[in-house]
Amino acid sequence: MEIGKYRTSKAALLVLLVCMAIASNVYAAPKINYRGMLYGKVLIRVNGRLEKLTPGQTSKDGVKLISANVESIVVLVEGKRYRYEKSNIRGSILTEAEEITLKRDPGSGGYLVKGRINGKDVTFLVDTGASYVTMSKVQASALKIKPGNKEIQISTATKIETAYQVTLDTVSVGGIELQNIPAIITKHKYPEDPLLGMSFLQHVEINQGNEQMTLKYSVR
Repeated sequence: MEIGKYRTSKAALLVLLVCMAIASNVYAAPKINYRGMLYGKVLIRVNGRLEKLTPGQTSKDGVKLISANVESIVVLVEGKRYRYEKSNIRGSILTEAEEITLKRDPGSGGYLVKGRINGKDVTFLVDTGASYVTMSKVQASALKIKPGNKEIQISTATKIETAYQVTLDTVSVGGIELQNIPAIITKHKYPEDPLLGMSFLQHVEINQGNEQMTLKYSVR
């Protein structure tokens, strides 16, 4: 009778260990506590250490901050994205598509969206007619992006011009961050705002109607 109890207990222990192993594989994100924002910095505790980050920066523990708002943050850890609600150390892995909704700007008539180029803040004008992410030489200088020597012919509304072709390390809009995005730098002061062109937009699903546009990116 005692032997039977021992076998039952041993079997239950094995089941418990298997369940614990499965659970650890399902959720392997570090302990992160989103504390809020202060002077443009996002305050988070990563494994107990307080970090002050801006979107695009990576903590000493290898946690990259993708985006942040008042209620939550999105981080990248070992190639996987997680969302953390404020003051909740348990994050949820993002396996569904990331979707951003934009409203038409009444002033310009286009769609403006906050984003980042190589981790630095910009305001994009969404332009499905532009083949590349496009910026002026003034903007490139402010972002510390060197034009290089690779030139390309581009078509404007009035003529064919020469511009510089570069590759951006990262281009981010909301929780969507893509790497190694081809871009061009014009030799002029235009466009006024960087254009979010098809070198980025080809990777997302675009829907437009009722004075708004949605950008949807499926995590692969």
